[in-house]
Amino acid sequence: MQSDHPKHHFRFYIIMITVIVGVIFLFLVINNGGDLSSATITLPSSNGITGGEIVEISESSSTAPDSSLEKEFTLTFDQIPSLKKETKVEEFLINFNDFTSLITVNDDRLELNNLAEVNLNIKDFNGEIILSGSLISVEGQAKRIEVNDVALSSKDELSISIHELNYQYLDVLGIELENLALPPGDGELTVGERLSYSLEEDSIDLLNFVGRMTVGESGGNESLGATFGLEGVMKGLNIGGRDFDLDLN
Repeated sequence: MQSDHPKHHFRFYIIMITVIVGVIFLFLVINNGGDLSSATITLPSSNGITGGEIVEISESSSTAPDSSLEKEFTLTFDQIPSLKKETKVEEFLINFNDFTSLITVNDDRLELNNLAEVNLNIKDFNGEIILSGSLISVEGQAKRIEVNDVALSSKDELSISIHELNYQYLDVLGIELENLALPPGDGELTVGERLSYSLEEDSIDLLNFVGRMTVGESGGNESLGATFGLEGVMKGLNIGGRDFDLDLN
């Protein structure tokens, strides 16, 4: 009768190798700060053949959603960017006293007589915005338009067209911009509660911005002489050609 001692010894070796590999794996994880994102380990198969099953531990099943990459920030700046974007806007206020520019609503010219200034409020806008210095052009659709708090009525969405209007002040809520480039200028940038950055002749590039944009006499921080302000969330930031790591945890 064949002895079972060699078989028992073989199983003992397998168990010991598995324990040793497990201890080494645990040591590597601890040295890596508990990061399991790329950890792999090879265990002996049940038949004793080396190079058996590969077990991979990853974070793919618990990866945070893209929204976790968003960072709250505020910006005050003394330069107005050139902007030409197809975008969606929750609410759009234009303050102006220029009555020479053509404004049409549903292809009818908007008559603005005997007014010192106008607050044009556009809600749920979807279309193109062109910003060039103190001039703005708009082309798109809106669900509601108000002129000095007087609503323009329509059963359906209202089409609006504005051509090179010389504005005094813009206040745009809920604007979505995939990218935004600002020319070199001075200002202040705050990201979350942990980063405050003074800008001195720095250019800025933002990715995936959603939030509020103010432009003009009342925009930004008046103590800085700023004419442009942003407040919202974004997913990418580049200042003066340098990418910033937004993981401030």
